[in-house]
Amino acid sequence: MARNHTKRNTTPAATTEAATHQTFAEVLAETGETVEELVAQPEAPAERKQREPGTSNLATTISRFRHTYAVALAPSGKKTANNGDWVARTLLLVPQPVLERFVHGRFGRSYDALNNGHRRMCCGNLVRAAIKKGDVEVTAWLAGFEPKQDEQDDSAE
Repeated sequence: MARNHTKRNTTPAATTEAATHQTFAEVLAETGETVEELVAQPEAPAERKQREPGTSNLATTISRFRHTYAVALAPSGKKTANNGDWVARTLLLVPQPVLERFVHGRFGRSYDALNNGHRRMCCGNLVRAAIKKGDVEVTAWLAGFEPKQDEQDDSAE
């Protein structure tokens, strides 16, 4: 169990602000702990959200990170959410058939049995993994879909 040395049920900002005005000795006195107890107790890892029966591990993972997602407009015109980084923003500009052909040619993977959204997600995951591993050819391919500086200036007007 993670220790809350301020023993207050407040917002994180308020807790941080209050904690900055207390000395370590004051916090120990308030919690009733001693330095020896703190040293002797190993810090327990934070509890991970457990999968509820009837839900997928993907649903559990998404629920843990949903607050970090940025809302965007998918190529289909529907709202979607992603982490907002360069790869995610640029993948939104790649037409799905082009993305699928690239993934099939580059990685030999085909996701024809899946629905459109799942196919796009799986293809995007392969591209993201290759970029993360430093594959310059995949990075260059994806960079080809970035809007040129002239196009960005035109859209700003």
